[in-house]
Amino acid sequence: MTVYQTAPPLPHSVEAERSVLGGILLNESAIDTAMQSLVPEDFFLSENTTIFAHMVELRNHRAPVDAASLIDALQRNGDLEAAGGAAYISSLADGLPQLAHVDYYAQIVKDDAWRRLAIHRAEAIQAAAFSHEDIAEINKRFRETADAIRPAQEWIPTASAKAFCGLKLPRSAYLVDGLIKSPSMIELFSWRGVGKTMFALGLSNAISSGSSFLKWKASIAAPVLYLDGELDGDELQKRLSFLGAGDNDKLNLLCCDMLEDPFPHLATARAQKIIEDKLGEAKFLVLDNLSALAPSSNEEEGAHWILIQTWLKALKRQGISTMFLHHAGHAGHARGTTRREDLLDLVIELKHPSDHKASEGLRLEINFGKTRRYLGQLAEPLEASLTTSLDGDGLWTYRDLEDARLAQVVQLKASGKTWRQIEDETGVPKSTAQRLWNETTASKSK
Repeated sequence: MTVYQTAPPLPHSVEAERSVLGGILLNESAIDTAMQSLVPEDFFLSENTTIFAHMVELRNHRAPVDAASLIDALQRNGDLEAAGGAAYISSLADGLPQLAHVDYYAQIVKDDAWRRLAIHRAEAIQAAAFSHEDIAEINKRFRETADAIRPAQEWIPTASAKAFCGLKLPRSAYLVDGLIKSPSMIELFSWRGVGKTMFALGLSNAISSGSSFLKWKASIAAPVLYLDGELDGDELQKRLSFLGAGDNDKLNLLCCDMLEDPFPHLATARAQKIIEDKLGEAKFLVLDNLSALAPSSNEEEGAHWILIQTWLKALKRQGISTMFLHHAGHAGHARGTTRREDLLDLVIELKHPSDHKASEGLRLEINFGKTRRYLGQLAEPLEASLTTSLDGDGLWTYRDLEDARLAQVVQLKASGKTWRQIEDETGVPKSTAQRLWNETTASKSK
């Protein structure tokens, strides 16, 4: 008995094709990005081929590339029905964020087009081999196929160092003087329960009110959107009031616990559109936290992060700084894929001091894992505490971590601890502990 197997469908992604076309309708400048890599024939669906061809023609004639102009052009040329009709075109942008990943989805469309081309060429080579075509001709077909599916080299402009240094480029501004550049991408991570949310709320309150946070100052009040995916509304309200943010009308909150439906995964276009619609004039977006807003398995995490990162980069190009909160893994580093830190401008790690006691409340060490070298001395680690003032409000205090460690060493040494015991209790190497002790005793003897 002969068994016939049905060939699998040709590679294509309807979602990617619609996302490219819809992204262009939302932001017509995205057609330039798409045209760098795509031609109409790269689209699998015939209606999408027709639509993109007319988009390219509109762009080449310097005409608007929007839904109304596109429908009008298709109708004039008798191609509206072939393009799926006006309703189909109008639906392409539904659910997409304003900063759609056109470059990302264009690459998916292009890759699928290359795969389909490879399949067709392979079938032709197979047919030639079955028909006993000359082997030299078959080899020629192989070479032509390899050349056809090899991505074209993109033209990249270059400039001499002299010319580049002569360019008038915008100078970096700061949301928080010496700490957060505008725009930038930031990660704040720690083990659970250390104080990420309180730190992030305190920082957000300072940025949005133009006030100080620990040793940093936000000289200009910049609106902030804070997306909380973990706390219930009542707890978030208590924390904001405790931190003195109750009168701050430039710190806008989106509390997922108060939504009727679960907030979509952060990697989806729907989630990103919701956030963009709420940004308004915000210059700083806080995502608290990835475990709640973008839960992923080990297999999914890399692909999800590419989508999130592409979106964060698009926000950055629009002048919006972002900070996402994340949990530390068992090894002490941020949990999950290491590629997350590749494009970040600043990585902040929070952790409990080695002598921390639960009864002390919030006391943490602040370390800077990645700063792109622009912080200088401001990147020196701190120890910070959040206590309650006499008025019942939150009160942040801080000191240099070196001073905090010195106080630990002095206290333990005075109690009769050995250098080994001090190292075990504080995590400060014996040699460093001895240096700190010698420096303080020397200063007292003067």
